[in-house]
Amino acid sequence: MSGWVLSPLALSELEDILKYIAEESGSAAICEKVASDFMAAFDNLAASPGIGWKREDLTGRSIRWWRVHSYLAAYNPETKPLRVIRIVHGARNLDSLFQSEH
Repeated sequence: MSGWVLSPLALSELEDILKYIAEESGSAAICEKVASDFMAAFDNLAASPGIGWKREDLTGRSIRWWRVHSYLAAYNPETKPLRVIRIVHGARNLDSLFQSEH
């Protein structure tokens, strides 16, 4: 069993990201590399959940962040297995994504 799980929303976001990369790059190898990088990052976070950074200005929940390429994975370091909550592009307005949680 994996030391991490994706929320339904994070899974959908990751699928969309990989589909976009596959379409834009035209390369299955690039898409597979990015997917592998995400899986390695999630494994790393599960092994050391405190390595991400906090953004207490965004939410009162116990959420940490980790960058994978130009994307940010939001995860709960207190869950077992570690739960990845969201995966969003780093250029997105994080305030608007989490404004209901202030």
